[in-house]
Amino acid sequence: MLISTTLFAGPAPAAAAADPEYYRHADGYFFTTADGSVGCGIQDTPLSDPPATAGCQQLATHERGRTGCVSNDADQPTEPTMMLGYTAAELICLKEGLFQGAHPAYVLPDETALTVGDFTCAARDQRATCTNNATGHGFLFARGVNLRW
Repeated sequence: MLISTTLFAGPAPAAAAADPEYYRHADGYFFTTADGSVGCGIQDTPLSDPPATAGCQQLATHERGRTGCVSNDADQPTEPTMMLGYTAAELICLKEGLFQGAHPAYVLPDETALTVGDFTCAARDQRATCTNNATGHGFLFARGVNLRW
């Protein structure tokens, strides 16, 4: 079953910088897109596994049977998730909630970038991008579409 289409592209610059401390929660910095369909985070502490990653995950799935992800051994739903460390981004299925540290109030406004350590993430039009500034690798993530570079 197809999770999404993967293409390769480059990052798009964001116009404004967000205050990272506003998005801080537990072991990272978390936000959602304005429509609440994508949750993202930059995990920067030894508590995260693996440490120093950025990623985005589909939230509030209405079409669970069409995501291409199946429940895990504990019958816990999984969601399409884009993960980025210090190598190329990859699309995988992970448990729900990995990037739900963001309370819905922590929406990253369109055309705004959140930079923590080597990672910069931005949101625009119901999609999110994250880039590792040290390696140049990154991704764009939205429902049913993902781009990697």
